[in-house]
Amino acid sequence: MSYPLKIYGSIIVCLGFLFVPIYTQEIALTNSDYHHQFPEWSPDGNWVVYYMEDSTGYSHIYKVSSTGGEEIALTIANYDDYYPRWSPDGDWIAYKKIGFGGYHQIFKVPASGGEETALTTAGYQHGYEWDSPEWSPDGNWVGFSAYNSGYWRIYKISSEGGDEIDLTIPCFPYGSLYPQWSPDGSAMTFRRALGTYHQIMTVSTDGSGDENWLTSDSHTHWYPQWSPDGNWLVYQKLDSTAFWQIYKVPAGGGEEIALTWDNYHHGSPQWSPDGNWIVYTKGDATGVPQIYKISQGGGTEIALTSEGLEHAWPQWSPDNNWLVYHKVDPSGTWQIYKVSSMSSVEDNTIIHCHDYKLSNHPNPFNPETLITFQIHQEGDIKVNIYNIKGARVACLVNEFLTEGSYCYSWSGKDCTGNLMTTGIYYCTLSVNGSRNSVHKMLLLK
Repeated sequence: MSYPLKIYGSIIVCLGFLFVPIYTQEIALTNSDYHHQFPEWSPDGNWVVYYMEDSTGYSHIYKVSSTGGEEIALTIANYDDYYPRWSPDGDWIAYKKIGFGGYHQIFKVPASGGEETALTTAGYQHGYEWDSPEWSPDGNWVGFSAYNSGYWRIYKISSEGGDEIDLTIPCFPYGSLYPQWSPDGSAMTFRRALGTYHQIMTVSTDGSGDENWLTSDSHTHWYPQWSPDGNWLVYQKLDSTAFWQIYKVPAGGGEEIALTWDNYHHGSPQWSPDGNWIVYTKGDATGVPQIYKISQGGGTEIALTSEGLEHAWPQWSPDNNWLVYHKVDPSGTWQIYKVSSMSSVEDNTIIHCHDYKLSNHPNPFNPETLITFQIHQEGDIKVNIYNIKGARVACLVNEFLTEGSYCYSWSGKDCTGNLMTTGIYYCTLSVNGSRNSVHKMLLLK
């Protein structure tokens, strides 16, 4: 049947339903009655390591096959062990041990199990809050933050132990936190607390103390991560929108580029191994953080999860095909999950591009919203609406259009004239048979 629209007097034909799954299935790797958190893939992609608060009452380091199965304990001593990280060769796991000798220390353990080895023993704290020890790309060093002489600074130590080498300039009371090695190992990035705000910096790893400020504005920046080619840093920033957004900045310094800008919090960005995507969490209209990805050049945000349970700490698999993370299950317990990094919008050759400026206003809306877009060449244009399950519910445009800007109205009804329920809907724009942009909308009654 025909679907009336209030745009240029056009009548658009609705072509029925097409199932396109927007989300892929989440797969639980653990299911025991204890909290599991902060997973990381092994370099070969066959294992996932994490820490679990087990029956001893302590948190210990565990691993599980990337396909699930038996959980294998790697540490058992009566200390809390947190934030495990694989060595580049996959033979060792470094982590933070709480309270050893009265302080937090950096340890390592064979990935196959065996004796734990203390890498640090100095009488001060090693590893700030969620700081994890970070292996250098060649596996010869481990970087970490430590609280010495009244302030946090960035150190490195040989992966065999030995002297701790201070890399950052003493700058009490400013704290230097969350170090990450550059892909070539010549520098580390970190965040520094400068008064009220936290900025992104780099420091040479040769011990010269050569530091470089990459950000310096009146906003807080957290969790910097290198791009695989070492040319960019991605991070989250509490900017003028009053929300945490995803930004990137050239590793050599320059203009910050916002990749997200809507009214939701975004966090924990991670670059894909091929450098094309950035994954992160976003507290979207579901009310809890979900897993999202976005092109490294910006564009449409793609939701990879949608269940109304909290998701955190997404990490890419080495082959780029999976994401592992911890998630609250229906019982309230944190478990380790994975989800495919591929989505239907990618599988159907959708290109995410700001040029089309696909958007709607108002958003959220009830019951009507205006959908606007631009096209830069004439062609066969289709604009469809899908629900969260991937079923097409409305076809707004299916005609030949010339270059220009367009505005169409959607009344919040499906093809048969029924009002849609409260929820998330996706508007897709196709040009000459190729989907070119996807935009998320919220119908809120």
